[in-house]
Amino acid sequence: MRRLVGVFLAFLLLPLPASPQSLAELAKKEKERRKRTEKAGAETKVIKEDDLKQVHGGLSNEPSKRSASPSSTSAPAGDASASDPDATTSDLDRERAQRQRQEDEWRRRMAAARQRVEKAKKNLETLEGLFLVGGERYVDSQGNTVIRDLDHLREIVASAKAEVAAAEKAVADLEERARRAHVPPGWLR
Repeated sequence: MRRLVGVFLAFLLLPLPASPQSLAELAKKEKERRKRTEKAGAETKVIKEDDLKQVHGGLSNEPSKRSASPSSTSAPAGDASASDPDATTSDLDRERAQRQRQEDEWRRRMAAARQRVEKAKKNLETLEGLFLVGGERYVDSQGNTVIRDLDHLREIVASAKAEVAAAEKAVADLEERARRAHVPPGWLR
């Protein structure tokens, strides 16, 4: 008797095989979902071949490829300010302008940091290309001594290497600050 009860309980605990949804059922559910969305007033954006051709594989947030599409200025469904389209548009314009200023500022900061690295590398390359024989010195076009001796040249090269390292660290620090501030990577290019 115990054995029979044990087998019966084991049978009840076994999962029943689930029948997979048919394609027709999935299509019906999708159709119902679209009707509900349409009744709610939400506008669906269909991406067409022409939309993809405009981007040409570029970044969507690249300033040179930006275009103000009419769908991007419409208020989302269920937005409280949807009844006043002028307020919504001006809020969106202000938000876009602020975002553009932030993007421009990050791009400017990153460009300046990278320019500093390039300048330091060129300076180091120039200094490493100099050769000085003992007892010689470098002078500029007005006759002023630029490098007095070999030890002075070594000090200048070491200083230039330190400047390159500092400039590269500044770029890395800026990238880290941007990452922590959730700045889109495209803004740093």
